[in-house]
Amino acid sequence: MKAPVRDSAVPLPPLFDSACAMVCRNCCSRAAMSVAGASEGVCGFKASKSLVWKSAGGLMDEALDPQARAEIDTVLAGFAHPTIRFDHVSSRRAGQRRFVDLHMHMPAAWTLGRAAAVRTSVEQALMSAVPGLRASIQLLPLDVEAHFGDPKDLI
Repeated sequence: MKAPVRDSAVPLPPLFDSACAMVCRNCCSRAAMSVAGASEGVCGFKASKSLVWKSAGGLMDEALDPQARAEIDTVLAGFAHPTIRFDHVSSRRAGQRRFVDLHMHMPAAWTLGRAAAVRTSVEQALMSAVPGLRASIQLLPLDVEAHFGDPKDLI
């Protein structure tokens, strides 16, 4: 009997892997390990650690797949204009939901109504292009960069 092979698509952090090896060495007899030819225990703990890691992955946010991110970039490029600019685009996936947060810079002289109308158009285009996407767009004047702790952005 060989030790179970871990799914290579699910990388385990080194500390997690080391902790599992310690538990296996402590709970499995050395005789059973040598008979099985395993470097770690044969108690099933090694197989279960991969299952636990996969299950925990469902609780953690992940990056969007490259295809969805490309769709987002394509939509934003379609709205690009000398008076409109997008930056600080961040995306993530949590379960079946997808999220994108970004800054949309526009002229400071625009009315709130005009800015909101453009933002709504961009949000709707993003959500149509990527199923299950929730878009959140922060409106900023063209001359403002939103970097936390940057003295020039403080009022």
